[in-house]
Amino acid sequence: MEHVTYSYPGNPSPILKDISFTIEEGEWVCLLGRTGSGKSTLVQLLNGLLYPTKGHIRIDGIDPSQSKHGWTKWRRHIGLVFQYPEHQLFADQVARDVSFALEAQGIVPPCEYDERVNRSLSAVGLSPSQYRERNPFQLSGGEKRRVAIACTLVYEPAILILDEPTAGLDPGQRKELLHLLAAWQRERGVTIISVTHDIGEFAPFAKRALVLNEGCLTYDGDLSSLLASPAPLFEAGLDLPSLARVVYDLKKRGWKLDAKQFQLSSIKDEILNEWKKRTMEEAR
Repeated sequence: MEHVTYSYPGNPSPILKDISFTIEEGEWVCLLGRTGSGKSTLVQLLNGLLYPTKGHIRIDGIDPSQSKHGWTKWRRHIGLVFQYPEHQLFADQVARDVSFALEAQGIVPPCEYDERVNRSLSAVGLSPSQYRERNPFQLSGGEKRRVAIACTLVYEPAILILDEPTAGLDPGQRKELLHLLAAWQRERGVTIISVTHDIGEFAPFAKRALVLNEGCLTYDGDLSSLLASPAPLFEAGLDLPSLARVVYDLKKRGWKLDAKQFQLSSIKDEILNEWKKRTMEEAR
């Protein structure tokens, strides 16, 4: 994305202002920002649903808007999972819902549909033999979410854009879904862009973060560095996840902590070791 500005028709004030960044193949990037920061607009630009008012978007060095069917071609390689994607389910069988994208896009012959459907259901932790023939509207909320994501994975996009993919799920469902997506990424080398306002659950998976604040890109860098030095988060009206907040508050009080992974096991050990050290020093 090169110096992209976007204004909605009839509104002279840009919702995105001079945005530039590059995402490498196979990266997992978190796009962070409050409601109204421009996240949804940026996602639609990345998928070719909107076009920049100024600037360029290039995929593999090519600006799809420069050719007649450029974005039509590239959309087949970009999977966009909207927030609450289960609202888009419509068929009376899971397999029919999942295979719809294959039929609509015509990218593989019908003889491959079953294999693709089975593979995408397995990728989201649903047994094909148990779920193919079920009515999606009789599934639990978490199962519906997985089916809806399988509807995107079925055409095996090279780029996967997830808009608040864990919204509305309980903690266990969120954790399991993210682990399944991470396994899919490792297996396929997929590029993932996660749109969220809460980075805590993505910290074990994403290595990089982009922060949007009032339409401006105010941070582009390492996610663990952002958690350790969170000024861009605070300026954007966002907060630290609970574990990172504990580390941040303790470091402000002089505790020497080097937490970089922000996972409970490593942070617990660091805090315990520092507490023992401080206790021994106070006892002298």
